[in-house]
Amino acid sequence: METKHTKGEWKHDSYSVWTESKTEFIEGNIICEAPEHAIKSMQNWKANAKLIASAPDLLHAAIFYIENFEKDDPQGMTGEAIYHNLKDAIKKATE
Repeated sequence: METKHTKGEWKHDSYSVWTESKTEFIEGNIICEAPEHAIKSMQNWKANAKLIASAPDLLHAAIFYIENFEKDDPQGMTGEAIYHNLKDAIKKATE
């Protein structure tokens, strides 16, 4: 399954989510930025930024599960492998 989002590992800091994609590198490849004047939003920014930055991993894990679930003969694919793939993606988003 082809995805259309910005390629590369998404990273985050106190103010933005960005990527340094090797295939699409452009100076300042910003995915999103924290609102400058929204104090209430800033209280949740760190958790929100983590979740946004992990979105490609969560999507990949979901696609991985669906593609292997739909196969008639999922060579070497076990429920345990799918479980760990999903668990790792969720951990990145929440810890």
